[in-house]
Amino acid sequence: MSKQIRYGILGCGIFARHVGEGIQNAVPSACTVSCFDISDKARDEYAERFGCRPAANEEELIVSPEIDCIYIATPHCFHFSQAIAALKAGKHVCVEKPMAISLAEARKLVKTAERSGKILTVPLMTRYRAHVRQAREIVKNGTIGTVTAIQISGLNHRDSEYFSRSGGWIKQRDMAGGGPLIMGAIHGVDTACFVTGLKVRGISAECDRFVQDVEVEDFAQCVLRFSNGALGHIQWASGAVGKLPGQVPLRVWGTEGQLALSNHWTHELKVHLYKLKTRKWKEIPCQQGEYTYIEAFFRDLTNAILENGRPEISSEDAYHALEVILGAYRSNETGRRVEIGL
Repeated sequence: MSKQIRYGILGCGIFARHVGEGIQNAVPSACTVSCFDISDKARDEYAERFGCRPAANEEELIVSPEIDCIYIATPHCFHFSQAIAALKAGKHVCVEKPMAISLAEARKLVKTAERSGKILTVPLMTRYRAHVRQAREIVKNGTIGTVTAIQISGLNHRDSEYFSRSGGWIKQRDMAGGGPLIMGAIHGVDTACFVTGLKVRGISAECDRFVQDVEVEDFAQCVLRFSNGALGHIQWASGAVGKLPGQVPLRVWGTEGQLALSNHWTHELKVHLYKLKTRKWKEIPCQQGEYTYIEAFFRDLTNAILENGRPEISSEDAYHALEVILGAYRSNETGRRVEIGL
């Protein structure tokens, strides 16, 4: 029998269940062997659902010799300490965004992974959606010319139930590290960089709380400068009352045209492409293919572990997206532009 990569799950919440299904359904060279959650009920239900062993505590899971890679989906404030412990225990680590809630911690994680020779990745899985990959090819092929501007958008209205789930930690700044920027816009930043091949080099931001009774922002507006000189804009919110249907999560302008992505959560993924030469819009349907975006991510990660390679989403990619988001918070606090990647 060929080698299987054995996953341990730390944090057995809603998204961890999607991950378990993704591994189970689409990654024959991987299996989930153990899990832990501070809720005995959540842990035991997860173990029964995926046929794995419930660990008695966090340490038992992390040091277990039967685990190759640990997936971490706990409150943000615990990501750093758990990921560091897993790397030091000789495990590959897949930690949910953000990898840490400070840049100092994130840098230490990246360096620790480099020294250990183990993979450190963050599941910024939007990259694996079919229309995102199609958009990347369009930009790489020069169809819209040189990128001049990028708009990243996620305007949502979250209700009190959203903020109360899992004990309400996502509304506490010390546990979450921030609000919709660190919860959602971090995906948008990575997607924009992936599609265009650019990096963010500066950010100015204004964040505030208008609607919800939380400690974190519920609305944010950011202005970006990219590595080729292109301008960018992030508008992201959890307090955008009256969400419009058909929201465009990413729009990219170039010297010869522009493209816009359909909503990531629609069943009909599309790229809308405008060419200056024809002065016409074209709608490009995109089929997700055999695997969901979650399944595609874990197939890529599992193969990287098996082949002693690197997954598509490197620790450096994840660090850059986090640096942009934390830069936005620092800009909001200081009233000044923050340089990125220096």
